Amino acid sequence: MEDKEKEELLRANQELAEENRRMAKYYLSPSQIIGGCIGLIIYILIKSIGNYDWVIVDIFGIIIFVCPAMIIGMVLFNKLD
Repeated sequence: MEDKEKEELLRANQELAEENRRMAKYYLSPSQIIGGCIGLIIYILIKSIGNYDWVIVDIFGIIIFVCPAMIIGMVLFNKLD
C-alpha cells in the first residue's frame, strides 16, 4: 500500500472510532433492555396482585420502575466485563 492509502485508512478508522464514542451515549445495551423489561414485569405484577386500579398516573409509576432497572442493568453489565 502506498503511504496516502494508509493515511486515508487511518483517518477513516479514527473517524469511525470517534463516531462510535459519540453514539455509545445513545445506545441501550441488552442488559439495560432486560433490566427495563424486568422492572416493567415487576410493576405489572405488583399492580395485579394488589388489585389496584389502572389509572393514567401509572405511566409515572412505570417510568419510576423501568428507568432505575435499566441503570442497574447497565451497571451490572459493566461490572461483569
